[in-house]
Amino acid sequence: MQEPEYEFTTEQNHSLRVLTDRMRYLSYIEMAIGAIYIFIFLSTFSQIAKLIEGLVLVTSGYLTNAASTFFVNIIETEGSDITNLMKGMEQLKKLFSLKLYLYLVGFILGVIAFVIIFFVLKKNIP
Repeated sequence: MQEPEYEFTTEQNHSLRVLTDRMRYLSYIEMAIGAIYIFIFLSTFSQIAKLIEGLVLVTSGYLTNAASTFFVNIIETEGSDITNLMKGMEQLKKLFSLKLYLYLVGFILGVIAFVIIFFVLKKNIP
């Protein structure tokens, strides 16, 4: 027989509600801004950075919203608080892993671009 899971208190549920509301609002804002950036790219077919940034924002917003759903389930269900907490944490891990890798790739590409530009400009300077 499985032992019942820990149930959060009313105060803890209130803190989780505030957190989930803010996560959802942020996710909607990120997805909206991302959609605008994608629209800008599609309307001009230039500024590839807008497409990339738009896709990152939409994905980030989606993952934030997915994580918030599990935190809402902690509040609205009984008997599975720890399970829902861990599922929410897993979604947050995906979100932060994505952001970490994208920032690292962006930094590396920026360094490469800087080095290329530096050497090109250095050769063109008498």
